[in-house]
Amino acid sequence: MAFIHSKDTVVLLGKDDVTGYFNEHTSSIEVDMHDSTVYGKSARTYVAGLIDGTVSLGGLWDGAANAIDSILSALVGAAASVLTIGLNGTTVGNRATLASPLETSYEIDDSVSELIGISFEGQSDDRVETGIFLHNLTAETATGNGTSQDNGGASSNGGVAHLHLTAVTGSSPTNTVLVEHSTNNSTWATLVTFTALAGATTSERKTVSGTVNRYVRARWTIGGTTPSYTFAVAFARR
Repeated sequence: MAFIHSKDTVVLLGKDDVTGYFNEHTSSIEVDMHDSTVYGKSARTYVAGLIDGTVSLGGLWDGAANAIDSILSALVGAAASVLTIGLNGTTVGNRATLASPLETSYEIDDSVSELIGISFEGQSDDRVETGIFLHNLTAETATGNGTSQDNGGASSNGGVAHLHLTAVTGSSPTNTVLVEHSTNNSTWATLVTFTALAGATTSERKTVSGTVNRYVRARWTIGGTTPSYTFAVAFARR
């Protein structure tokens, strides 16, 4: 058993690493339960229904250009964002929380005796998932692949993948990021292809159905002149 201190939490929201603004996090995965109790039963019975999820973040306000106030303000009434949280960092193989929240509340807490605080509440459009990181939030300058991750067996319900590109430099840079899977950790097939990256920071959430083989990994193909891409990839099986 290994307990983890929350000081190592990393928060990726869209194209931004917003770790430095937050100091609290809660995520919730819920399932509707429908009463199926009939005559003759001595105890209630239930049938599981729809899966639901919410996320909340708390931290400190910063009103500088492109800081957290402008990031969260832009999410009001916007489409669902891409949120990935690493409770013990983004090292490959570490657990990741994946969500696609619609911002339901953005609050600013101003007290004369305290730093200005913020809170974010989000309703996940689709479920909140638990997965793993396939690429650490770090820079890559050449084509390569990540360390494969062994699930111990295949799964059959598909999955969801997140990509966060937080920085990019170079002349005419290009990058295609994939999630691959394998039955034997030797022969690899494409499972997820993210939209090709160029010179702008971005994020993307992709879902897949069907079989996910035992092993998964990230792969990237980088081109251009002196390119550098700082990105993270996470994947959750269903």
